[in-house]
Amino acid sequence: MFAVSVQNQEARLGRGVPARAPHWSVDVLPQLVSNCAQCHFGGNRQGNYAMDSYVELFSGGDFAPMAPTIVAGYPDRSFLFEKVDRRYPGFGVQMPEGLPPLSQSVRAVLAEWIRAGARRD
Repeated sequence: MFAVSVQNQEARLGRGVPARAPHWSVDVLPQLVSNCAQCHFGGNRQGNYAMDSYVELFSGGDFAPMAPTIVAGYPDRSFLFEKVDRRYPGFGVQMPEGLPPLSQSVRAVLAEWIRAGARRD
């Protein structure tokens, strides 16, 4: 685990995409905690959406009936990615709401993780 975190220090800091497929626990979850915790972790469920666990991440909250939250292999079909990547997503507003958009490198890590199958490791 230590070698993976050292190898991907720039990605973990939001300054690049890892050289290998992003890992849920090392690359994706820390970014979600850093950027989404205020509204979607620890009992906060804005939009009825929680990110406290891998399973909840896929639940979709209020928008679940309208769009799949994560479609493994397809960031462009994943509403979670649309919400952080597009200034004007199909439903609602860009996340994180009321804050600057996620950096391009954080969005790239999330997209690559979804593209690689959105696996939990």
